[in-house]
Amino acid sequence: MKKAIAAAVTAVAGLVFLAGGTAAADSGQLTGTPSAADLQHAHTAAATPQLLARLAVLKFPDSRSETQGQASIGEKTIPVYAITPEFARGEAGAPVGRLSYVAIPARTGDGAPATVAMTNDGGWRLSEIASGTPEEQVAAQLGADASLLYEPQIDGWYELRGDQVRLLDTSTAAETAPRVYSLADYQALLVSRYADKQAGSDYDRQGLAGGYGPERPHGLAPMGTVAVAVALAGASLAGARLLRRARPA
Repeated sequence: MKKAIAAAVTAVAGLVFLAGGTAAADSGQLTGTPSAADLQHAHTAAATPQLLARLAVLKFPDSRSETQGQASIGEKTIPVYAITPEFARGEAGAPVGRLSYVAIPARTGDGAPATVAMTNDGGWRLSEIASGTPEEQVAAQLGADASLLYEPQIDGWYELRGDQVRLLDTSTAAETAPRVYSLADYQALLVSRYADKQAGSDYDRQGLAGGYGPERPHGLAPMGTVAVAVALAGASLAGARLLRRARPA
């Protein structure tokens, strides 16, 4: 499910500044949990004529279809949580994840599956359109009251439910799904993987994957294989949250 950024699309004027609803109460394990109203606002912000027009003409680099049809936005809204730096450092009581983006499955004009990623900075905005629908696929495996957690270094998708973390899918050969960890064991695993890669570490100072620390507001940014990054209106690509940014492990 890895996706490398292939192209950048210029800013789409008018996308999208709806005020979000009040966030749902955070569980302690997760922060930024969206309420039902938040998710509805995110979907409304995505399903605009401007975005549908962009999807209608958008072609991913691997597209071989010459068909031009009507683009569509799906009804599902899938919250995706990123691991917090505090949890990866092994801090006791740290939240496991914070909301990174809301994924909404879509179709381009040539029929290609895509994912629209929406983030909230005082209003829901388009962050990216990426090829494929991996979030929808792994979310279909979630149990009741479970949340979707992403660990990009191994392209790992997890179910977080209570005090257990279950690996749903990964493209790393060393890991196989399903695999179930206690929350404590999963935190210890992250510490073993990333404790020496925090902001200010030698790993960070050498410029390897930029380190991993609190200056990245959503923790580990998801990566992906044929992704198209969309800059926010009035912002450069450097300022936009590029959720499908390829990062070395």
